[in-house]
Amino acid sequence: MAVARDSVARDSVDLDTVDLDAVDLHTVSTLTVADVTNQASPEAIHTDREGRALQGHDPVAYFTVGEPTMGDENISLDWNGATWLFATATNRDLFDADPLAYAPAFGGHCAVGRAFGVDLPGSAKRWRIEDGRLYVNKNLLAASQFGLFARRIRKLADRSGE
Repeated sequence: MAVARDSVARDSVDLDTVDLDAVDLHTVSTLTVADVTNQASPEAIHTDREGRALQGHDPVAYFTVGEPTMGDENISLDWNGATWLFATATNRDLFDADPLAYAPAFGGHCAVGRAFGVDLPGSAKRWRIEDGRLYVNKNLLAASQFGLFARRIRKLADRSGE
C-alpha cells in the first residue's frame, strides 16, 4: 500500500544543490516505504579510485564483527563491477554465496542522498544495519538523519500492513 506524500516532493529537490548538512527531518520523513525498500536487485556499486567497494572494508564483517573492518587485498572477489575485499576467506565465501545479503543498499551510495535521488558516495565508517540490510551514509549528520528516517519507515510499513 502506497503512503501519500505531503507537499514536499522528492522531485522538487534541486539535485545539483542538495546539501545533506541542511536537509531537514520533515522532508526526510515524508518519503514513502517504496522509496527505500525497492532494493531487490544489484545496482551500480560506488567504488573508490582503486575500484574497491566500501573503501576496502569487508561487507560481511559489519554483520559478523559489528564494525567496519578493513579487508585484505589478497582476499578479494570481483562482483557487480567492483572489487570487494574481505578480512577472512570465510567472509569472502559467505559473500560469494549470497552477495545481496551483504552488499550495501543503494550500491554503497549515501542512503539519505539516494532518498533525494542523488548518488553521493557513502562512507564505510558511517553505517547502520536495518532489517538485515547494510546502509552507508556520506557523513555523521546524514547517518544520524538516516537513523531517524529508518524508524519512520518501519512505522509507516507497520501501518500499511494493518
